[in-house]
Amino acid sequence: MFDLNDITRIILIIVLILLLVLYFWLRFALSIEGGLYKRRLKLANDFFEDSVNKESEGNYVEAVVSLDKAIKLNNQQPEYFYFRAIAKSKLHGFKDAIKDLTSALLLKPDRVEFYEYRMRLYKEIGDYKNAYKDAKYVTVFSPENISAHIEKANIASLLKDNELVLADLNQALRLAAKLENAKMVRAISLKIKKYEESV
Repeated sequence: MFDLNDITRIILIIVLILLLVLYFWLRFALSIEGGLYKRRLKLANDFFEDSVNKESEGNYVEAVVSLDKAIKLNNQQPEYFYFRAIAKSKLHGFKDAIKDLTSALLLKPDRVEFYEYRMRLYKEIGDYKNAYKDAKYVTVFSPENISAHIEKANIASLLKDNELVLADLNQALRLAAKLENAKMVRAISLKIKKYEESV
């Protein structure tokens, strides 16, 4: 009836058919998944845009709800966390906003505005030590920013660290002098003199 060669051929044909079925099934499954992924990203972006509109209208609660949905669909977008932090802070949810900014920084650790906003929130809740750490990051990422050095000095004064205050103010003074901004040089010099007199 069937010899060994026939059985081998039949098994080989069955294996080839199964491989072809598997190949086409995988192509189909991946194309659907790819399409679903793109739709998820689009929907997440739609929720994000909706939140921006709601936030501009002053409707921060609904903005947070929309951003929650966007993040649930795509948690790899640092801007979603950043804007949710802004909306939460408008609702006085400072600690939750700080968590969102930390999530945003994990995704994009070189974004100065994330550090600046988190620094302000730390300052708002009285966590001056972490505010100063973020102020240091701001000055590392934008070393020529005079205002950042002055803000760092202001936070150092809240920590009651006179050496840091004077160091930061002197750095701001050097930058202002380098830019030949006489008005800024005078203002910072007065601030330094006033601070030295009060210590």
